[in-house]
Amino acid sequence: MKQKELTKGLKEGRIFIYPGNEAYEIICNSEARESVERILDAKIEGITALIASDKKWIYDNFEAKKSYVERLPGPFTYVLKAKNKNKIPKHAINGNIAAIRMPENQITKAVAKDKIILFSCMLKKKGKFLIDPNALPREAKRLADFLIDGGILNSKPHAVIDLRSKVASLVN
Repeated sequence: MKQKELTKGLKEGRIFIYPGNEAYEIICNSEARESVERILDAKIEGITALIASDKKWIYDNFEAKKSYVERLPGPFTYVLKAKNKNKIPKHAINGNIAAIRMPENQITKAVAKDKIILFSCMLKKKGKFLIDPNALPREAKRLADFLIDGGILNSKPHAVIDLRSKVASLVN
């Protein structure tokens, strides 16, 4: 799939499944309220997060510790408090709290150029990240307009870190 097709589809509210760094992910444009709600309503097992297009967006919109943000892109999901809720789609966060990621792969690099903030669900089954496209849940496949098959992935470790208090804590 070409970059223009991907970004056009995301701007139109399409839902994609793609091979992420740690697992297959279901993604959509975070501004596409209906698409975000469809993903949430499906109650698919996984870690939901916003995928930031750049570090500046994180600093502008969240209470973020520089020592952690500077580690991005990387295999981390940070739980942060929003400081600029007007710039974040309400349907994509929980109150004033959001999980934020910034993975490094071709898909996220392509959409970052267009400053698209993605809503993402890293897919899991029985607590384990899904790295095989043949193991994707039917519900996820039904939701997706496009499935980008990257074969079986070499899964990398991933950490969810809560940064809402003075002391960071590992969630998973």
